[in-house]
Amino acid sequence: MSVRPHKKRGIDPKFADAWVVDFYDETNVRRRVVCYGSEFDAREIERSMRIRTRRSAPGAFPTLNQAAPHFLDHYQTDHLRQGVERMQWSMGHLLKFFGRYQFRSLTPMLIEQYKRERLGQGVKPTTVNKELAALSSFSKWAHEQGYCERILIKRFPRKMTAAPIPDVPSRNEVVRLLRAIPRKKRGVFAAMYYCGLRVSEAAGLRDGHIKWSMGVMIVTGKGAKQRVVPLNRKVRPYLRSGLPFDAPGDLRPILKWAEKRAGIDRHFYPHLFRHAFGTHMTQQGASLRALQLILGHSSSHITEIYTTLAAEALSREMDKF
Repeated sequence: MSVRPHKKRGIDPKFADAWVVDFYDETNVRRRVVCYGSEFDAREIERSMRIRTRRSAPGAFPTLNQAAPHFLDHYQTDHLRQGVERMQWSMGHLLKFFGRYQFRSLTPMLIEQYKRERLGQGVKPTTVNKELAALSSFSKWAHEQGYCERILIKRFPRKMTAAPIPDVPSRNEVVRLLRAIPRKKRGVFAAMYYCGLRVSEAAGLRDGHIKWSMGVMIVTGKGAKQRVVPLNRKVRPYLRSGLPFDAPGDLRPILKWAEKRAGIDRHFYPHLFRHAFGTHMTQQGASLRALQLILGHSSSHITEIYTTLAAEALSREMDKF
């Protein structure tokens, strides 16, 4: 299908806001419709015709299994590798349950059944919500393709999925762990701790992102939003060694090995380095606004958690007295 200005626009005043919509009907015969209004109006008419045509055409309603490869091809064009991997992981679970269904069959009752089944398998509501977020992206894409109307996917409420306050390690523990990690693989962890980066942000750094003369790096965060992050002097040697970092897809085995080597009786996970950065910066007197800008939080309310974490960490230190 296509939308284009009418050929008499600019010639005949009657066609000043005329558009031509070309499409193929269910019998594969080319049709042409003239409509009036803005380009947005014309494209809405074109979209409704596309949906109507798909509904009438035989085999125009793919199952989720049939549509998944096309969706993933589309998804990976504008998402970072880690995001694509998470989507693939979620889709694997979703397709086991929904794969044989068409999009128009995704009813609220069916989605509630999926939630009950996953809970029965011992999966946490937080994880189920991530899977339902993936299903929401999938169904939004399907709507854009004309496979279905918009689908409302109800997730678990926030009170069931709120993450517990993390137990942030001390600065000494973080430094000991970093020293236990092999130097060739230490860079990505150093960037997360000394610059407060997310895993995907640290793994996505390239030479062109480092502005040595200005002392900053350009970081691409959630939603492909970019921000400027100051270069901590302690991370500079790792950046000068060359990018990208030597960072495997799953960083947890490296941390587990380093914990034993450092003799640290604490469970580390990659995102904990970012939490440690925010907490330790707060303890050192960093302003909430400065920390928000460095971490790339959309709201200062998100950053405020580090004031709580910093207070708890100080209390634990006081207990040692």
